[in-house]
Amino acid sequence: MTAQTAKTEKLEIALARAEKTLADRRYFTLDGKQSRAFVAALDAPPRELPRLKKLFQEKSIFEQAHTL
Repeated sequence: MTAQTAKTEKLEIALARAEKTLADRRYFTLDGKQSRAFVAALDAPPRELPRLKKLFQEKSIFEQAHTL
């Protein structure tokens, strides 16, 4: 087995396990109070995230590579 084949096999196994693990987490039920809280959270304005804003203002590593 080549190194590439081994990597591909490991990736396929990891993906299969992730799909199996997440399959039962795609659907969930909420009671009335939980549902209202969930909708309120979705409808709320986004929070300010200064560190994230700063990060997006920086050049990406791909943009930096062109300036080297």
